[in-house]
Amino acid sequence: MWCDGWSDIVRGLLVGTAAYVTLVVPLRVLGEPTPAELRP
Repeated sequence: MWCDGWSDIVRGLLVGTAAYVTLVVPLRVLGEPTPAELRP
């Protein structure tokens, strides 16, 4: 079985959330332009 209980599920959710925040938040804070903003 791929999980042994709720602790594995919660840990997976926390790791996934942390990875999302680590990737998305810096891009939002640094203000990377969206494709629509790149048009002249």
